[in-house]
Amino acid sequence: MREHNHSARGHPGEGSTAGDSFRAAIGGATYTDRPQAADRLRQYLLHGIRNATAPMQPSALGVVAELGGHAVTAELSARRYGHPLTLALALNCVPRTSSVIETDILYNDDIGLIRQLENKVAALPEATAAVQTEISRAQAAIAEARQQQDKPFKHTQALSEARRRVDTINGQMNHATSIAAPTAGQAALSAAHKTEQALATTRAPFEATITKRPDAPGRGR
Repeated sequence: MREHNHSARGHPGEGSTAGDSFRAAIGGATYTDRPQAADRLRQYLLHGIRNATAPMQPSALGVVAELGGHAVTAELSARRYGHPLTLALALNCVPRTSSVIETDILYNDDIGLIRQLENKVAALPEATAAVQTEISRAQAAIAEARQQQDKPFKHTQALSEARRRVDTINGQMNHATSIAAPTAGQAALSAAHKTEQALATTRAPFEATITKRPDAPGRGR
């Protein structure tokens, strides 16, 4: 049923819209019949889409319906090649109530869209309780953080001692490295010297034998 009651606009049934308490204000008229309200809402939205002044940019269609004491706003997405055109529907000034639909569903002759809006209104008490719980938790976390901020760091002494041990170890390592470098060079020279001595000792008998041979170079015939 359609009622031309403009005074009802803005308050078409406070709170629940379940059962016979359903009332929706769309385009200046109030509806108590869901199918009629759904049909009028589709027409209203399609009219807004056709008259969007900047199709390549998101377009706010404003308040498109009111039910359960809440205004419903719609925003049309920008037209992009290869992407469906969508509408974002939300309860005005109520966070976390936005949902996105493709505009193709506006050509379906059913009450699905109206049901979605009714569900948004019906879920408000639960959503409000959830938000209040999150706020309480956040406030408790802030209070605890402020208390901890005023307290000294309980591991300050242990941290300082650990840093001193690290500095000591680094100093010892640097000192050992500076000593090890020349020591390694000396060891290499000593090893080379010993090798030369061993070779000289090994060559001596062979050189003596060669010198004594009659056909040795440098000996007369």
